[in-house]
Amino acid sequence: MTELEAAYFTVITGTTIGYGDIGPQTDAGRLVTAFFAILVINVVGALLDPAKDFLSEYCLDESAEDAKNDSHKKDD
Repeated sequence: MTELEAAYFTVITGTTIGYGDIGPQTDAGRLVTAFFAILVINVVGALLDPAKDFLSEYCLDESAEDAKNDSHKKDD
């Protein structure tokens, strides 16, 4: 496998597209690929965690602001 094929396989496997045009041929390759897939899930989860925190905070702020505005409208 060339470096370009390895990079392509990494991206296709990591993004879970999995076209099936390239894949591990040996048991050792399958084990490495399975390990890599588990690793990618954890890495992507860690990268998305700050986005989750930001969006959660933003949504909570918006929800509180909406509730505050609704309460003021009822008083009028």
